[in-house]
Amino acid sequence: MKITVINNRKEEAVVEIPDDGVLLDVKKAAEKVWGIPVNKQNIARGEVAENDADILNKYYIREGSFVRIHH
Repeated sequence: MKITVINNRKEEAVVEIPDDGVLLDVKKAAEKVWGIPVNKQNIARGEVAENDADILNKYYIREGSFVRIHH
């Protein structure tokens, strides 16, 4: 699935994540785009997501979603 990630500088990037992906997949994609180390990222989508192993669906992240990366 394709989702849009947004960083602290309000830059956006569309990334491809597996349909059964987890939060860590989003962080790895952001690292590839902007070089932000995975361990320096937090994901927010209404609430701060804390467990990298959580499936994206838990946070209602699906095709076309926007996800903010804090670093």
